[in-house]
Amino acid sequence: MTTLGTYKEINWHKEVKVHIDGDKGMDAGGLLREWSSVIMKEIIHPESGLFLKADTDDVSYKINSEADVDEHVLDCFKLLGTVIGKCIFERIPINAYLDRSIIKHMIG
Repeated sequence: MTTLGTYKEINWHKEVKVHIDGDKGMDAGGLLREWSSVIMKEIIHPESGLFLKADTDDVSYKINSEADVDEHVLDCFKLLGTVIGKCIFERIPINAYLDRSIIKHMIG
C-alpha cells in the first residue's frame, strides 16, 4: 500500500518501523529518517502544487493558496503534519524550512 493510504492506520505514538520491499536489512531508525526526508521533499516540492517558495531572503516554503482543495490534497497536508510531529517527537531533523505563518499555526 502507499503511504498516503495507510498513514491513518499507524499508531504514531509508538515506535514506527519502516520496511522497504526487497530489503532484508533492519531498521534502527535510519530508514524512518530517510522515509520522512523523502516524504517531506515530495510534498514540499514545487511540482506538487501544495507549496511555493516564500517571499523572504531565506529559502522557506509557504502554502500555495491556489492549490486544489480536494480530499487528496487535504490528506497530503495531514500526512505532512503527522510526519513533522513524528520527526519532532523522535528528534529527527526536518530538512525543510517552512514559512513563519505555518510554524505559528502549528504551535498555536
